[in-house]
Amino acid sequence: MNNISGQTEKFARVRPERKLSLIAPLQAKGELVAMAGNRFNDTPALETADLALTDDNFATIARAVV
Repeated sequence: MNNISGQTEKFARVRPERKLSLIAPLQAKGELVAMAGNRFNDTPALETADLALTDDNFATIARAVV
């Protein structure tokens, strides 16, 4: 995680437990972390992220972020 510099990073098709492990190091660097996922498997990561997006339609999420 230390190799992520101040650039926007995107991760896709990430397992719920991996999502959670990505959040803390990024937040420790002062990064704002947005997490998209369902309300079931991804709940711990969604609760920990700064911004949680739970819509199943990626197009809706993309519009909300842009």
